[in-house]
Amino acid sequence: MSILEIGNSKRNGTGGSLSLTHGLSISEGDVVVAYIHLNNSSTVTDNNGANSFTKDAEFDFGGTGYSMAVFTRVAGSSEPPNYAFSYTTSSRWAIVIRVFSGVDTANLWGVVPNAVTGSGATITSSNVSSLSDNSLALFAVGVDRSGNTTYSNVSNGFGSEFTENSTQSISTYTKAVDSGSVGATEVTSSAASSWFASLGVLSPASGGSGGGNTGPSIDNIDGDNEVIAGQQNVVITGTNIENATSATLGGEALTIV
Repeated sequence: MSILEIGNSKRNGTGGSLSLTHGLSISEGDVVVAYIHLNNSSTVTDNNGANSFTKDAEFDFGGTGYSMAVFTRVAGSSEPPNYAFSYTTSSRWAIVIRVFSGVDTANLWGVVPNAVTGSGATITSSNVSSLSDNSLALFAVGVDRSGNTTYSNVSNGFGSEFTENSTQSISTYTKAVDSGSVGATEVTSSAASSWFASLGVLSPASGGSGGGNTGPSIDNIDGDNEVIAGQQNVVITGTNIENATSATLGGEALTIV
């Protein structure tokens, strides 16, 4: 089963706490991945109570004056419109979330996000290996500077850029991968400054499980075997069919009532 992106959202600001009103339609079983980039050496805390996130990785780039964290959450039946976190030293921050269906909710990461750091305009990640078919690699980078930062020339087949590029920048990319490895990945920053690069890989769900936005499936069709236009009713039951706008049966178009 392929991993699909449902939506994304971002925000930046300053202070010892941060929040994001995401504005997304998130279904039960979808996976929310949150990247947080801070202009200080901090420990990030999840403030979402019963709607808790798991902190999968946190990196304090000692001596550089900035840090980052990666959180995940498997969505429940009713997701709150707002996510909140706090951290230990008040300063500027940025958060990016990306939401996916088709992820193995029992084992989210085939490769837990790592991080390397350096300086200059060329940002380069480490590499990862031993991947499963239909996995999704996530590449995230950030530059420790105040003000607008743009990114370009991402390598290694990554795309779907989603960036918060002001205050404390962070840029994220995705790439569908099969078994094998993902080599060191580069991107060019408009600011030659201290940077981090993170690479992680989400695990795909097997069969039809693991994501809230899977396609429709039919369980039962109650009606005659032969469809005669306008002369009978057919009741179709199944999963994820409630928003269907058209249907055919035996080559005949049905009117949805």
